[in-house]
Amino acid sequence: SGYAFFTPPSDETLTEYYENTYSSTTSGYHTAEKDYEPAKNGYHAGRLIEFYRRFHDGVAPKTSFEFGCAYGGLVAEMAKRGVDARGSDINSTAIQQGLQLKDNTRIFAAPNIESVAKEKRKVDLIYSMHALEHDPHCFEVIEKSKDLLNDEGLLFVSVPNAMYIRALLQGFQTNSWAIYPDHLHMSSPGYIPALCKRTGYVPLHWDTNIIFQVEPEVSGLFAGLDDMVVETTLMGGDGWIAGLVNALPEESVRVFELARDDAGDGPH
Repeated sequence: SGYAFFTPPSDETLTEYYENTYSSTTSGYHTAEKDYEPAKNGYHAGRLIEFYRRFHDGVAPKTSFEFGCAYGGLVAEMAKRGVDARGSDINSTAIQQGLQLKDNTRIFAAPNIESVAKEKRKVDLIYSMHALEHDPHCFEVIEKSKDLLNDEGLLFVSVPNAMYIRALLQGFQTNSWAIYPDHLHMSSPGYIPALCKRTGYVPLHWDTNIIFQVEPEVSGLFAGLDDMVVETTLMGGDGWIAGLVNALPEESVRVFELARDDAGDGPH
């Protein structure tokens, strides 16, 4: 597990990219209509609210803010569920279409780091769904987000998993998330405690919920690193081959058995 960062272009170049190139290359799914699909937004809104309730005795958030809201579809869904929701996105064209086509006045255009300064009120929940990996100022945004959170507020971030098993098995270039300059940060589950320590947060929960199917010619899946046994068993791994196993065989067998038994309960 670990973290990789790709040196980004200038802020001006990135803004131009998301205003023009990004929208044209993702036109098949990056549209206002797609962004307001009820099923997709219903799933994400339900997940966010349930996540918040889990740590607040069943009470739902009253206020929220989304980084990277695109056209504002999820913001609108959160509002439908009684949350005073707002959001921002670097793509002013997407924001404009959300305003004009969907009458969504809860969204505005700004880079994430500027949104922190523009959003004056404090909120119960800040969330970002596959957006912060695009931001060259990702860590600064996460750190400064604390200024927007209420005392018991939560930050929910969803990003690609750099330890995606298919990419590890078949090569890094097979990972559809390894696209530049779209994705500048590649993080893994093992990096989360260090990230929270760096930015001043307490980690409450994280999971890897990408399920994959093994290629037909692959007869078994084994962890090949000392610190990958949990991730591998969560994905249905059959064994563990690493230096630690040779050094501490009995203890390693027990760790693998615990990880395998835990994996039976699903990712968490």
